[in-house]
Amino acid sequence: MNKQKIGQNTLMGVAVMVLAVFLMTLKDSLAKLTGGNYSPLLILWVQFVFMSAVYFPYLIWRYGPEILLPKPFLPQVMRGLAIVFAVSLFYRAIETTPLADATATVFVAPLVVTAISPLFLSEHVGFRRWSAVIVGFFGVLLILRPDFDGGRQGYFMAFGTGLFLGFFYMLNRKLASAAPLLVSAAYSAYIGAIVLTPFVPFVWTPPQPQDYSIIFWFLIISTVGQTCLTTAFSLGEATFIAPFQFSQIIGATFFGFIMFNDFPDRLTWAGIIIVIMCGVYITVRERKNAPSPA
Repeated sequence: MNKQKIGQNTLMGVAVMVLAVFLMTLKDSLAKLTGGNYSPLLILWVQFVFMSAVYFPYLIWRYGPEILLPKPFLPQVMRGLAIVFAVSLFYRAIETTPLADATATVFVAPLVVTAISPLFLSEHVGFRRWSAVIVGFFGVLLILRPDFDGGRQGYFMAFGTGLFLGFFYMLNRKLASAAPLLVSAAYSAYIGAIVLTPFVPFVWTPPQPQDYSIIFWFLIISTVGQTCLTTAFSLGEATFIAPFQFSQIIGATFFGFIMFNDFPDRLTWAGIIIVIMCGVYITVRERKNAPSPA
């Protein structure tokens, strides 16, 4: 494949990534629009069941029924648990926290991966990346501004989302060669649905008629968005595509303003800029330092 073709694929990957983060932010906005009428666990369970129902018929047709058994089993289950905790905390966070603020706080995830990679991935982290982690966590503090009176509880839940997403991304790296990208995404939904099923009777709330259309579009958009996210990385150079995930803050600010009349204040914007700059730097630096495939 010539360089021009590779470049075209990478630009297509960027376009699909931007579409993916736009759709994922719209999905989060629809979840917030329900106004806390449903438990985050119930919302996530319905999302995972729907995604599994969409993905697995195709995957079974392509790879055979043995694809239903995740391999390696324990790491795949751990990754599924990580995304369950991450997304359920995020859905709880956005009930009381502006969408842009919560989304920006979640961007702590790349910093978490860098901080724990020496322990879990046996990776060397140099002075520059450690400096980016420290500065990035300072940016998170500007967003959180802890007052310990319970008024910013949603911010800390969003921070918890970032921590669990960090573990999720770390496990993604460990399992990078275990399965194709779409299979990995399906495993997360499949395992998440199984883990959450026992809790459904305790959190079940019948859908209200005025929410039918919201729920329908939430399920469609979340599945299409996840598919686009997976597809983007398969199209071109991850070094160039990955930083565009941070464009999600633009969508979160846009939807937060037009749908909920929320807009980050100056101090929050300062924290957002610091976290994004550090996250982009770490993402690009790690991709450059990654060994080239043979």
